[in-house]
Amino acid sequence: MLVDQMNLDIINACFKLCASLFLWVSVYTLYKSKGYAGIHFSQYLFFTVAAVWNLIYYPSLGQMWSFFACISVLAANASWIYLALHYGHYDADIRETTHGTD
Repeated sequence: MLVDQMNLDIINACFKLCASLFLWVSVYTLYKSKGYAGIHFSQYLFFTVAAVWNLIYYPSLGQMWSFFACISVLAANASWIYLALHYGHYDADIRETTHGTD
């Protein structure tokens, strides 16, 4: 049964790592655009709190692969929130006409 649990942990960790890659792309996009538009801020806040919970929960289940993968998810979400607060929200229509589309 331990081998089955280990395989489930590794599979879950792979999903978490894939999720973190998508999140890091969002962080990079926010950094490059110096602001965000068309997205609701609360989803990043919710999933950051969920990641903090998972850092407590996964070790209690002995799922250390998922725990370490979740660190990347937490770091990406926290980075996005930091950059969003730093750069702020912009109206996409106004930004295109005033800053170009590069």
